[in-house]
Amino acid sequence: MTFGINHNLESGGETYHIQIEDHEKKKELEVRVYAEGRIIFQKLHNYESATMGLENPKHIEVAVKEELQKLFYLTKAAIERGKIKK
Repeated sequence: MTFGINHNLESGGETYHIQIEDHEKKKELEVRVYAEGRIIFQKLHNYESATMGLENPKHIEVAVKEELQKLFYLTKAAIERGKIKK
């Protein structure tokens, strides 16, 4: 299972591209924010704690998707608040 988000966000007159990818083997989500084709923010988020103890693949999938959505909303909020900017 590999998940991801690609989303363009308009904020403060600028266009930001949020990209989040699942690196399943490493149990990491990689967040990148682009402005004008350049990476202006990058972060790795280990989701092992969110899936710890889960054995059912469906439950793991749900947990990873929830982490992905949480990271998306946190990144979006950081951009809108000016914490991540061009």
